[in-house]
Formats: sequence, structure tokens, C-alpha cells
Amino acid sequence: MAFNFPNSPTEGQVFQPPGGSSYVWRNPVWELVTPSAGSDMLTIVDGITAPATVSGVAQIYVDAADGDLKIRFGDGVTKTIVVDT
Repeated sequence: MAFNFPNSPTEGQVFQPPGGSSYVWRNPVWELVTPSAGSDMLTIVDGITAPATVSGVAQIYVDAADGDLKIRFGDGVTKTIVVDT
């Protein structure tokens, strides 16, 4: 299946096509985000630009602007989970 990746991505931008896995832009390529098999932890990319809103999807990320752990909901609302002090 072919995906239409964004033409001008920013460093750390996450792209998740409908029905596909997540990819993160690490100049000069899109990298597949893969969970660690058998791991007891969740790994997320650190310091990304706030992701675009995806209807019906909640996205957890570490905001490059302030280092805070945030969640962006499918309706565009963003909440801070943990403040980086």
C-alpha cells in the first residue's frame, strides 16, 4: 500500500496514514516507529513539533517548544500531562 507522505516535513514530525503504522521524520528520511517487542515501557520520540490533529486519534508527544509531555485529542484539544521543570 502506498502512502502520501507530507512534502515538506519538519524534524520530528509524526505521520500516521489511515490503516498504517506511524512514521517520524528524521532528516533526510521517514523512519518507521516500532514498539519494542516484549518491552515493559512505551517509547515516544522526544522533542517534536506539535502533531497535526487526526480525527478520532489521541497522540502523546514531548513538545519541542517547552519539553512538556502532552496529549493532543482528535478534536484538536491539547492537554499537558507532565511539565518539564
